[in-house]
Amino acid sequence: MQNDKDLFDLIRETYPQNPRDEFVVSTAKKLRESARKMDKRGPIKRFAFASSGWVVTKLIPSVALLITLSIGAYSYFNSQNTTNSSQQNPSSNSGVAIPAIELPEHGSAKMMPLIVYKGKIYTQSPTTIDNNKVSEIKGEKLGKTKAGIDEWSNQDNYAKEFASTIGETDVYSVKGYKDGLRIMTYYEIDGEGYAEFYESLTGITVNDGNDIFGDLHLVNNVQEAKSRSYEDSLSNTNNYMNINNLRVVNAFLEELNMTKPYLIQDVEAEIGDFRNNDQYKELTLHLNDGTAVTLGVIKGGYISYGQSLYFKMNDQVFEELWNL
Repeated sequence: MQNDKDLFDLIRETYPQNPRDEFVVSTAKKLRESARKMDKRGPIKRFAFASSGWVVTKLIPSVALLITLSIGAYSYFNSQNTTNSSQQNPSSNSGVAIPAIELPEHGSAKMMPLIVYKGKIYTQSPTTIDNNKVSEIKGEKLGKTKAGIDEWSNQDNYAKEFASTIGETDVYSVKGYKDGLRIMTYYEIDGEGYAEFYESLTGITVNDGNDIFGDLHLVNNVQEAKSRSYEDSLSNTNNYMNINNLRVVNAFLEELNMTKPYLIQDVEAEIGDFRNNDQYKELTLHLNDGTAVTLGVIKGGYISYGQSLYFKMNDQVFEELWNL
């Protein structure tokens, strides 16, 4: 298994598009967890990917496979958002449209972990859940994924119910959450249940923070809150600072529902280089149902969740949390 530095370097070297560091950090953390589970479930996998007009097929560990899928997804999302940015006015009252996932042309898209359900595409979420809480949140069985979507798929493949890039696994609803937002996969290893969440956050228009965070049920639902610095999140160091003032946390989350959304590329110039301990914190919220939601918090009032939007918050409320 690669160590943290090797994993981060592999991401950087393989994809010179340079995704945001907090995306790389959250991806790497999720990949390490997924890779350990995958290594228990099956052997090293063979795959092919397209890059700069040539195709490479080789055997690599499952963690590297997931890196390719996930970081390729970032590049694709970024190009899609850039294409649509000129059509969006972040100051308008009509909201900000997050483009739906579509294949631009045959054989040119790099893939990510995704599932097709009821005509929508669900991509793997950074939200996690304690293993001992999985059975409590597992809802109705919705079906079983089908393997078959890869970088050579055409758009027709996305029309098939439960088509996926993750092989075959059972899919369930998540108790307490809308199926239109979140579903989950579930499997057992040696009698222990494992779940991974998939969320549909593309092909929608977001008017304010409530359109996303309201459905995550954050307000007055936090059991524990903690944060860590940019460098600790980058190296995945378990060096968290507990936030004991849940009154301030809840005030922050109430304000988060009223924040204004912006496409990433529309505000990154204004935000500047936040990749340092003075400008960035990773905020993790452990909810009462056992799920853990992670937000990127950037000095100046910006919050990120997912890979398409930043949300701008009132300075006074933001600063109260930032200064804890």
